[in-house]
Amino acid sequence: MSSSNNSMRPRVAMAVAIAAALALSGAGPALAQSGAGPMILVPPPGAQRVPPPAATPPLQAPSTQVPSAQAPSTLVPAPSTGQFLRLPADPGLRPAQAPIMPQPGSVAVESLAPLDPGSAGILTSDQSGLPADMWQGTPRARAIDLVRAIPSTLPSPSARSLARRLLATQAALPEGTEPGLLGARAAKLLELGYAADALALIQKAPGADRARDAGLLQAQVDAAFLAGDDDAACAGATALAGLDDRPATLKPLIYCRTLAKDGPGAQLAIDLWRDSGDSDPAFVALLPAIAGGGRASLPGDAALTPLTLAMARRAGAELPGAGQLPVALLPGIARGSGPLEQRVLAAEKAEALGLLATADLVALYAQATPARDKPKGWLARANAVTAALAEGDPARRLLRVTEALDAAAPDHLRATVGRALGGALTGLRPEDAPIPAAPVVARGLIAAGNMPRAFDWLNALRLRARGEADAAFAVLDLWPLFQVADGGQRFPWGLESPGRWIRGQAELPDRALRGWTAFQLMAAFGWDVGPQAMTLLAAAAQPTVTCGPAASDSFGTVEPGIRVAEIAARAVTVVASSSDMTGIGTFCGADRAVQALVRVGLEQEARMLAAEIALAAGL
Repeated sequence: MSSSNNSMRPRVAMAVAIAAALALSGAGPALAQSGAGPMILVPPPGAQRVPPPAATPPLQAPSTQVPSAQAPSTLVPAPSTGQFLRLPADPGLRPAQAPIMPQPGSVAVESLAPLDPGSAGILTSDQSGLPADMWQGTPRARAIDLVRAIPSTLPSPSARSLARRLLATQAALPEGTEPGLLGARAAKLLELGYAADALALIQKAPGADRARDAGLLQAQVDAAFLAGDDDAACAGATALAGLDDRPATLKPLIYCRTLAKDGPGAQLAIDLWRDSGDSDPAFVALLPAIAGGGRASLPGDAALTPLTLAMARRAGAELPGAGQLPVALLPGIARGSGPLEQRVLAAEKAEALGLLATADLVALYAQATPARDKPKGWLARANAVTAALAEGDPARRLLRVTEALDAAAPDHLRATVGRALGGALTGLRPEDAPIPAAPVVARGLIAAGNMPRAFDWLNALRLRARGEADAAFAVLDLWPLFQVADGGQRFPWGLESPGRWIRGQAELPDRALRGWTAFQLMAAFGWDVGPQAMTLLAAAAQPTVTCGPAASDSFGTVEPGIRVAEIAARAVTVVASSSDMTGIGTFCGADRAVQALVRVGLEQEARMLAAEIALAAGL
């Protein structure tokens, strides 16, 4: 810890002691009164509020049933079905309630608690598909760093699923004595939007451990702020400031003392925070409104934290777009009363992240008024999905399905729209479809995780390829994607050698990049693609492929069954840092991540991740 922080510790302790003394004298966070002047404790009349997310079923073990269109979107490998099953969406947060515990029928570990609370979890190894010794070979300090390094904005649904199961699974502790692994896991679950999972995990720790673990306290405080329960958050904020001397822990204390009309306590904490040199434009913009009862405006680029979100609610500030809000709030926006466009965009993102049931998105799509002209973006998706679900004629339904999937592709929402289409997509017959529609439908089925139906469409194309050149070309174009997404049916290139496909990719820079990505992923699964093809495609690609050694070297020596959790954490981090899954980037290191997952026994997870990468790259 820095010397400046060490020098602050006595002053922070003094501030906490003063705040605690005032609290004991009756100055509670929401009810205390003092001579600090009038203060508005609720937003002004008419101020905009964002309700907390409504509850949906909590995290459960994977089912063996094929998911319906209404299933939420957290992916887990399905044993022996060729499909990707999906865990229920996280229930989100509910205001003014005790921490959420798993409900009857949801996942719960055995009643005997582990000796060390750091190994606790809300999923057993059998339920998550991850081994109970998954941290074997990883020092505990490194494990804590790896958990904290997982990006909170993981764009890949399969990477989010793997991270969620990694963080929620009960497992033997890695070697070492460093504290904080359970708190780091809970905090990361909260950052990823799995608020109820985080609170259920926190409850696995004994009360005494929760009171002295800064990571667990921070997660509890943040969860309470997200839930709109300022009293619960403020109760933990004072304790947190006494455990953790980082400047960030002073900000909740400032807010809570301000709410309590404790002028001296708030001012002392403000002075300490200013002395630290910390900066938070959103916090600075909102605090005067909290103290004086006025309205505030957020900076245009404000990325809200749980604390500043709570402050924005109090101050009646207009919230930024869905892309700048904590992901845990997206379901609440989708179910709120805002403009339909805002709710649909939030719902699409929440469904893609596994935080909203697909049925909720379909219901919002149905509220969109059919456009007279050819719509674009969210309205095109909403109109096409709604029309496809209502259409009885197979030919017209196919047209609506392809329109919906085409509208989804630019925004990389094929998987979300594929799930929304449900039976309208899976019930289509490939024998009746025109050749141009077949690749669109096949890609939509792969994105939605339905490999058996995707293969039905590919095999129908292969039969037609014997006499129709367009079908032969479509098979050749789809072939690498299928080999990446499913290794169970390796078949030859077919009518021609791979040379034609390679030359076709190299003719255009963007196609060369997608071809390079395809061959990188195929090589990760054991295909011998040859160095000449890789060199040709890399040279023709734009942006030029210049991957450094950093991503590949981060995995070290990978051995079967060893460092499983470490490899999983590194894999999701590497994939997230190599591209935003919108096809922008070279996915450097993605092949090594896939290869490492296969090596430690997580091939199904590797296939799911590789399929998403391939689709994002344009395959």
